[in-house]
Amino acid sequence: MIDLLIGEEGLLVRERLEKLLSERLPPQNRDFNLDLFEGEKAQAREIIERCQTFPMLALRRIVLIRNAQGLKKGEMESLETFLPSLPETTDLILVTAKIDGRLSFWKLVQKMGRVTEFKSLNRRDASQWLSQEASDNGYRLQADAAGWIIAALGTDLATLSSTLQKLFLLKGEKKEIILADVESCITAISWKNIFELTEAVGEKDLRRTLTLFQKMSSSGESPVGMLALLARHFRILTRVREGDSAGIPPFFVEDYRRQATRFSPSELDEKREKIFYADWSLKSSPIDSTLLFERLLIDLCR
Repeated sequence: MIDLLIGEEGLLVRERLEKLLSERLPPQNRDFNLDLFEGEKAQAREIIERCQTFPMLALRRIVLIRNAQGLKKGEMESLETFLPSLPETTDLILVTAKIDGRLSFWKLVQKMGRVTEFKSLNRRDASQWLSQEASDNGYRLQADAAGWIIAALGTDLATLSSTLQKLFLLKGEKKEIILADVESCITAISWKNIFELTEAVGEKDLRRTLTLFQKMSSSGESPVGMLALLARHFRILTRVREGDSAGIPPFFVEDYRRQATRFSPSELDEKREKIFYADWSLKSSPIDSTLLFERLLIDLCR
């Protein structure tokens, strides 16, 4: 049996993969009957050898190729010749972000196997997913709270799932999640990083700014979410510069005041305008979101 899992929505792909594994190979039998290959490094000779090996103390053997889009042309050609003779006791699972449907290898895989595609969710679908996930865990997530999460963090389900888990811990036995809960939770998670990023922008320290951005990205922060928090931060700086600190947690007020003095009113207006156009580009341009955010940071540091 061949399964092809396609998509960049990592959480859904992982859930489907774990379901396949649990259905076909109990955890206690995986040490001897589960072989894992990485597409770019995989050699067809080794994959074929493992596929032809009979299961040990189990009914099936699973051969898993992750990041299969990285398979080299020669390896795909060898596998294409082998696939029609795949033993009935072996399940071959290929996980890939995308495929080139013009290649005969992928045409054969789709013809012989079962294809499951996981498309990235739009904002509406992601909001529905959030609400359903909260409900499945015994919580009710208000619509405006779900909308704020999506606006701040984007639609990556792994990031959204992690945020929900933090909210569940925050709420405990109180099962209603409202907008104020979301704002305080996400602010508590991201405030320090965003404040440091804005501090570096205020100092026009581009190297430190980009280093902080890379650090935030590697910790799972999405460019869309960071942009929403950065826009919110500059709106607060503008208010504080004008003497309005209403609604700001008392222990943050002095830090906001100190940072606001780094910018003149005209500079704050200019930077908020740059952020607005970057937000529009992120939502409408095919250019990679990370590249767009880096361009914004370069503009902000000028």
